[in-house]
Amino acid sequence: MKKLLIVKKEEDSYLFAKLAKRGSKYILLEAPQKTSLKKLKGKQVIAVKYFPELYLGRETLPTGPKELIELQLRERLKELGIFEGTPLIIFHIKEDLKTQLEVNFVAINKFPVEEIISDFQQYETEIKVLTATQLATCYLTLQETDSPVISVYIDKDYGFLAITGFKNIHYLRSIKPIPGSLLTSAQVEEALLAVMDYGDRVLGLNLKGIIAYGPKRELLPETSLPLIRPDFSFIEESFLDTALEYPEFFGLPFVPQELNLLPADYQQYQKHFSIIRKITFAMLVGSILNYGIWFYYYPKVEKIKKEHYTIKSELNKELEKFNKMISPKEIKLIEEEAKIYEKYRKTFKLNEFLAWLSTITPTGVVITETSGKGNNLLVKAECKGDFHYTQQQLTLFLANLKERIDINENQIKLLYDQNKREGNLIIKGIYQRF
Repeated sequence: MKKLLIVKKEEDSYLFAKLAKRGSKYILLEAPQKTSLKKLKGKQVIAVKYFPELYLGRETLPTGPKELIELQLRERLKELGIFEGTPLIIFHIKEDLKTQLEVNFVAINKFPVEEIISDFQQYETEIKVLTATQLATCYLTLQETDSPVISVYIDKDYGFLAITGFKNIHYLRSIKPIPGSLLTSAQVEEALLAVMDYGDRVLGLNLKGIIAYGPKRELLPETSLPLIRPDFSFIEESFLDTALEYPEFFGLPFVPQELNLLPADYQQYQKHFSIIRKITFAMLVGSILNYGIWFYYYPKVEKIKKEHYTIKSELNKELEKFNKMISPKEIKLIEEEAKIYEKYRKTFKLNEFLAWLSTITPTGVVITETSGKGNNLLVKAECKGDFHYTQQQLTLFLANLKERIDINENQIKLLYDQNKREGNLIIKGIYQRF
């Protein structure tokens, strides 16, 4: 029976539960209860938190490297003005259309994620997956029904509504109470009516009903849509009410791996840390075995020590002979040659630069000028076509140039001449030879 240790970060505390699967149904081995991180020291957990500014999006972008995709998503979020600082973006390619990509993404504030990681690292607790209360709740609903429905989650001081169906989350909206007060039924009703209107008028969905979740789900008002009492055939019957109160604990197993909200560098660190831990355990076992062998063969230990000392002495003598074979003059000559080679290696080579430039220039982009002195470069390029096409190609070319050219943002000019139907890119930077 595989067990999942789940920890939910609340405002200033943590809730802990232990979920397991018995046959085809999920059960709670330990119901959600407050805990301290000290009790989870050295364990592997799945973490969940409510992120009030979580944004779900889908964009069609030109094919390009991951860095370019993330850059375009950041620009899109900047246009929307949802986040004050730089958000954490997790994206995956939904569909590859050769020249374009259908990209699904999630964006959240970095600070709460960094805070959770810091708290857990303090107690050497490994986070395997981090997700949001909103995502876990939505995927619990999707596991229950693929019909278009509204999920409403209500707690005393926050809530959210989501439209799901046809294997997708179509819409997500947070509910915030008036500062200094608790969430009211009237506020829930106002948000719910707006979401119902959006689902009907904008999304064109025939909504089948509402599923209410959360500790304060009794605040849900009556509407024209029926209240659905889910069966949750995959959850043990005795835990159905708990699943409605804490849907995030039961929805976690169904959240896709690509929606893991842990930063990529932390996931990479955890992967390496896991390997190191296995190696350390193997070394510990080896040390114990070695100690047993040493203890068993104790009478021979002194003899082995003497042999080791003799071999070490002989090696030192051979090392001294080897050092005498190379004179200080020869060593100095080798060092000077190494410096000359290093200087040559760093020297700017035009043929090498042009060869590299030809490999990174996208279709339709023409380089009109390259000039400079030493590693200081000026590159001009043009691309003919409509505004959207030229901006795509020149933006891709700029991203490729940044792989080896250190470019200051104020040294970039990206222009478009409507009369000539021509885009132009001018950059100045320092060529970094790899």
